[in-house]
This record gives sequence, C-alpha cells and structure tokens, in this order.
Amino acid sequence: MLRWLRIFLLGGVVLSQLRCAGLKKRFASLAIDFLVIVLWGLIVLVVSLFVYFVILGFVPDFSELGMNLVSLILIFPAILYFVITEAGKKHATFGKRKMKVHVASVNTGLHLWQIIVRNLIKFLPWQAAHMMIFHGIAFKWEFSSDLIILMGLAYILPCVYIVFICFKKDHRGIHDLIARTIVVET
Repeated sequence: MLRWLRIFLLGGVVLSQLRCAGLKKRFASLAIDFLVIVLWGLIVLVVSLFVYFVILGFVPDFSELGMNLVSLILIFPAILYFVITEAGKKHATFGKRKMKVHVASVNTGLHLWQIIVRNLIKFLPWQAAHMMIFHGIAFKWEFSSDLIILMGLAYILPCVYIVFICFKKDHRGIHDLIARTIVVET
C-alpha cells in the first residue's frame, strides 16, 4: 500500500531509482551560473553608466516603481537564461552542463510549466531583496509591514532553500518540490 501511495504521489517515478545530483555538483553549477548572471549585471552597469554620464550627463532620480522596473532588467534575463537553457535538449544551464547534471521531472517528462515555476520560485528572494532595498531607499528605511515582509522573503527563503537542498536525501529544494523537478546526474 505504501509503495503504491509513493508511486502515485511521485507521478510514477520512485526517486530512489534516480541518481540525484550531489551537493558539490549542485552548488558548483550554481556558482558557475552565478558568474553568468554577474557578467550580465556588469554589462547592464556599463551600459547604464554610459547612458547616464555620456548621453544624459546625469543620473536621474527614480521613484520606487522606477527602481523596481530597473531591477527587472537584471532579474528577467537571468530567469530567462535559466528557463531557456533548462527547457532545451539538455535540460541544463551552462553550469549544470559543466557539472554534468540536469533538471528532470519526477513525472514522465519535463514540461515548460515546471521549468518556469521552478525558476520563478528560485528567484523570488532575489527580486524581494531588490524590492526591499528600493522600498527602503524610497521611504528612508522606515520600518513598515511591507519592508518586514520583503526582508523575510529576501533573508529567510534562501536559508530555507539551502536547508532543504542540504538535508533532504534527494537534495530537492522547495522550488523543486513545488515544480515536481529534481536535479540528477547526466
């Protein structure tokens, strides 16, 4: 009975039969992909500085909404990078390919909706951190319920993600559990 319940809950795949990616490979692939994101950030910074100082001649003031829109220029391409590469034939980002791991579904096949959900949840703390900083700047760091919620998302969620990945036997994070995905050896 327990075996059938487990198969039903996991969509027909028994996770113990998969070769789950180890912690070293997961964190190394994340570090490599983080370098890709940093490179994107540097490109945005250089272009922004050029526009502000060479073309405009000044740095404009931004409202909180404007600052949040600017943060989307950083986060949207990063999410797009993860979604496009994980939706590709190899189901792996550059970092995952280098570490010989890929994203798989605990169901029969990996679907685009799983990759999108996985990455939106994974990047939620990053966007919350940007929003927290911009909210703090806009309101001179006066504590409000909005700021406290954003701080919680920005600081607590990554810790929860890491705890799940480190201490779950299959190293699945919350984003993997919700999207029904797993990172496995290639």
